[in-house]
Amino acid sequence: MIARWIATHPALTGCWIALIAVCALAICVRCVDYVGFATGLFHMILMPLVTLIIAAVAGYAGKPGHWIPVACIVAEVALVAEFTVVSQIAHGHGPQWDAFLMYIAPFAVITILAYLIAAGIRRSRAR
Repeated sequence: MIARWIATHPALTGCWIALIAVCALAICVRCVDYVGFATGLFHMILMPLVTLIIAAVAGYAGKPGHWIPVACIVAEVALVAEFTVVSQIAHGHGPQWDAFLMYIAPFAVITILAYLIAAGIRRSRAR
C-alpha cells in the first residue's frame, strides 16, 4: 500500500523526505551549537527557504499535499519551542515568547502563502 502511494505521488514523497531531512538537520545544528547563532540562522534563513520550496511543490502536486504545510509548521513550532521556551524554563529562565513569535510568524506566513499560490497556479492550469 505504501509502495503504491509512493509510486502514484512521487513529488509528495520527495516533500516528506525533504521535510524529515531538514528537521533532522535542524536537530543536528541545535545539538552542536552551544551559543545559538547557527540555530538562529538556520531557523531564520534556511528553514523558511527549504519549506517554501517544499510547500510550493506540495501545493502544485495535488490534493493529498495539503498536510505537508501543516506538518512543516508543526515541526518548526516544535523545534523552535525547544530552544526558546522549553530550554529556557529548564535552565531556570523565563520563556522567550517574543523570540518564539519572531521565528514562527514569518515562517508560517511564508509556508502558507507558498502552498496557496502553488495550488492556485495548479487550479488555474487545470481549467
